[in-house]
Amino acid sequence: MTQRAGEALTLGRGDGGAACSSSEDPRGLGGGGSAVCLSSGGMGCCLSFATWNCHTLFGRAPTNKEARRRFNRKIARVVSMAKKHDAVLLQDVHGDENGLASLRRLLPRHVIFGSFCENRSAGGVAIIVNPKLLVHYNGSCSVRVLCPGRCLVVDLECGEGSSFNFDPLSICCVHIVPGWSSGEKRRLIDSLHARLGVPGRIVFLAGDLNFPADGEGRITQATGKVKLAVDLVASYFERKFSGFTELSQSRPTRSGPGEAVTIVLSRIDRVFTNVTPSELLARNASAYIVGTLEKEDLSDHVPVVAVVGPRRRRAGRRSGAPEWATLLP
Repeated sequence: MTQRAGEALTLGRGDGGAACSSSEDPRGLGGGGSAVCLSSGGMGCCLSFATWNCHTLFGRAPTNKEARRRFNRKIARVVSMAKKHDAVLLQDVHGDENGLASLRRLLPRHVIFGSFCENRSAGGVAIIVNPKLLVHYNGSCSVRVLCPGRCLVVDLECGEGSSFNFDPLSICCVHIVPGWSSGEKRRLIDSLHARLGVPGRIVFLAGDLNFPADGEGRITQATGKVKLAVDLVASYFERKFSGFTELSQSRPTRSGPGEAVTIVLSRIDRVFTNVTPSELLARNASAYIVGTLEKEDLSDHVPVVAVVGPRRRRAGRRSGAPEWATLLP
């Protein structure tokens, strides 16, 4: 899908602290927000995505031995995930295109896109596409920057002459800034809703939304108590993306400071798709975190992985419904 003139989103301030704005009116996702039923081409293969807020990957060069070691471990994790999964979505990478150049040298066959804020110490998102996935789409892909440094979309098409007939695929990496006002967050959600709504296109939207599911709350680590709060943005997002299914898992994905010296755990790194729940069940779709927050020392977030397997050719025994399916209305 190509952008029309006048649809480009711009950052309100150059420091990466303002939300995006759009002049367009939001329109329905896939025709009124309905989920996408795959065509005869469908996806045709197993898909796996990893999303991670890496809390600075590029930007400032390491200044001491410990910082260099930490940087090398982060890069090693990203490279490992990129080789293992079809696409890796990174948030809060900081830096600029020079960082992507260094990553491309380590992953010469992968396709790597990025978008950055004017302030190199803020924001920055990147998507790494595995060459094995590109083979299924005849190597044809394009990128759209929906919000500089905060939202990036890679579009894959089979194109003419391809031996495959898969439905078009869009992979969206998003980072919603907690410091934005409710209005700024809603404008970005409106733009996402409008830009991803193409009938017949498979969409996977993932990243750091900075809000848990509506009514889910956050956990105070010391007491284990859940603090519920009314989050109007979470409610707004779920209404807008009602045609999407979250590939959820139950573990917290971020550990951050709360009031006083308390540590608060939250499940704010999330994965959504517009593929129908029945199709996801048929493909044994699932999600999980990599590692644990207790042992995570490279970021205040852990990576989240979502897997959509090949369609089962015949019914087989199942051990039970996946976690995301138990949350369906």
